[in-house]
Amino acid sequence: NFASIVRAIEEGRTQFRNVKRTSFFLITTNIAESGTLLAFLLLGLPLPLLPIHILWLNLIGGGATDIALATEKVHDDILTEPPRKSHEPLLDKSSTPFIFIVTTTMILLGLLVFNIFETGGEVKARSALFALLSLSQLWNLYTMRSLKLPTFKLGLFSNKNINIAVVFSIALLLMVLYIPVLRGFFSLSYLSFTELFGIFALSFVVFTVGESIKLFKTNSVSVRHL
Repeated sequence: NFASIVRAIEEGRTQFRNVKRTSFFLITTNIAESGTLLAFLLLGLPLPLLPIHILWLNLIGGGATDIALATEKVHDDILTEPPRKSHEPLLDKSSTPFIFIVTTTMILLGLLVFNIFETGGEVKARSALFALLSLSQLWNLYTMRSLKLPTFKLGLFSNKNINIAVVFSIALLLMVLYIPVLRGFFSLSYLSFTELFGIFALSFVVFTVGESIKLFKTNSVSVRHL
């Protein structure tokens, strides 16, 4: 049945994309964390994150989100692209600039936030950086839903699993920041809601940069085909 063949191709391409976008998400977030630690070390700055913070970002902040990203549904453009080669790698040359720019943005934002909050002490600055990286991961999650299509074209809330994962991650972050016992266990300092909102606004830059890259690539392809 020809219709079944088309659906099978559609599903196969979607699964390949899901593996690719989930890999990109994990690569960008992990390089951002490692890059932040390395940047602070090279600049002679205080330790930006404790081991428990890194463990949280990898297991709690990234655990539910990458699983949710792997459930992304079929996109409208899935059958418009040419067949891919059987040996095509997940990480190709065209994706390297995207990963580099997004991770660099996260690292620079981390340095900025740490510098802003360092006047309140090292623990305060570390808490702000922890919140920034946690929120940046969530914005990056929305960007990674498609490496070509703008997120708003897909529908910001069209993937129920991602929305649940984001709400779950934010709820856990708020618990860690505002429940005294947990805040003490994670060696964090209190952040006012005004401070947290400012960090949230800065983390949105990650989403803006990611979407801008996709828009630039789309426009470049359109120009080449004129």
